Formats: sequence, structure tokens, C-alpha cells
Amino acid sequence: MTFTLHHSVFSLDCVYCVSSRIVRNGTRNGLQRFLCRDCGRQFNERSGTLFAGMKYSPQEVVFTLRLRFTYKLSSREASDIMAEMGHPLSRNTVLFWADRFHDGFHELERRYRPEYSRIWHVDEFHVRLRGGKAYVYVVEDDRRNIIAIELTERRDRDATARALRKAKAEAGFAPDILVSDGAPAYPPAIAEAVPGTRHVVAQFKGTPVSHRGRLVTVSNNLQERLNGTIRGWVRTLRGFKSLEAGNRA
Repeated sequence: MTFTLHHSVFSLDCVYCVSSRIVRNGTRNGLQRFLCRDCGRQFNERSGTLFAGMKYSPQEVVFTLRLRFTYKLSSREASDIMAEMGHPLSRNTVLFWADRFHDGFHELERRYRPEYSRIWHVDEFHVRLRGGKAYVYVVEDDRRNIIAIELTERRDRDATARALRKAKAEAGFAPDILVSDGAPAYPPAIAEAVPGTRHVVAQFKGTPVSHRGRLVTVSNNLQERLNGTIRGWVRTLRGFKSLEAGNRA
């Protein structure tokens, strides 16, 4: 997963004397450092923020908390998903972040939301909830950022279009390429919800496609792995009496 900010994470003022006479001063541990020409002190892009001194980036913290608060995963399940995505952290770390950032989470989510890519993957799987059979649609980008999860009782054009509209509303744009397993509902749903998006059918075998002047290989292998991990979220939803309640979770 690649975490990228929509907005700059540092202020161009010294965190000690508030002078604007600062210059870049190399990097350390992957963080941009600055030198103040007035007070002579150094600081990095996280100094003076809630994330000062933390091992993990603000984007990793916020994404983990999104799993915890928005999708109602347990701290263990959120930890497992982060590990699956290449960012291992302990259950206790998730609990600490949830306690520390609970009150200001929505503001942090707005400021540090991922910058989604233009290549998306969508897949759905069948589950059983307290009212019968249901389907879970998962939309993510090729950086492994989860864009949307939609719970629905049918796997048809309308349900697929709802999931894609939900993802489009979250990202603020439609993808250039949408990769799916080729289920019949996808072509009409794509034409309705994200017109102009190129639909590529690729399941386990990588398929080369041209995108913005370069050749990329796409498949839904990672999506299938994510679906297996995210079933923990579905276990949480089994206590809901309706799909509407689940989608509000």
C-alpha cells in the first residue's frame, strides 16, 4: 500500500520561533528535515504535530483507524489487514492509536486521506448475515488503498453500480481503468456509474495494459487476498439485522 497526502504535512514556519526563514536540510529516516535561519534549530515535517516522534506515518495511522472506526474491525483484525498490506503493527498499537486519536479522527481522516490512484480493482464475495444471503463488494486501487465496501443482498447491475458510485464519491473521481473478474453485471454498471472508464477483465493471470504512456500488468490476485482478510469485517456485521445497518457501520 502506498500512502500519499492530498495536502502538505508540514508548515513552512519554524515550529520553535515561527520564523518563515527556513531551508530544507536533508532527510533522516525518510523524513524531510528543515533548518531555521533565525533560531538555528532543526526540525522535521512531523515536528510540532500529533505525530512527532512516531515510527509510523500519519497516513498509516489514519488508515488503520479507518479500519477500526469506519469499518468496525477489532484491533486484531485491523492489525491483520495492515500486516497483509505490508505494514505490520501490533494489536496494542491499534488500541493506543484508537484511544489517542478517537476524538479528532474525522478531522485527521479529512486531512490525511489517501491519494487514490487511477487504476481500481473491484471484487465481490458471498456471505451469510442474520437475514439470509448477502454480498460484499470491495473496491481498492492498485496501491492497495481500500476505497469503498458495499454490503448488498443481490449481485446485479444495480448493486454493482452502487458500489462503484460509493467509491467514486469517496475518491472524488472515476478511475481510468477498472479491473474485475468479468462478472456479467460489471459492463452495464460501469457504463452507468463510471462512464468512460476502461474495463479490464483479469483474475489470477496478469494482463498487460497501457495506461498513460506506460505498460502496467494488472490482475485481481491482491484483491482476492484482501477479500480473505476482510472477512473479519463481515464477522462483525453478522450481528446486524439489516443490510442498511451494516452499510452504516
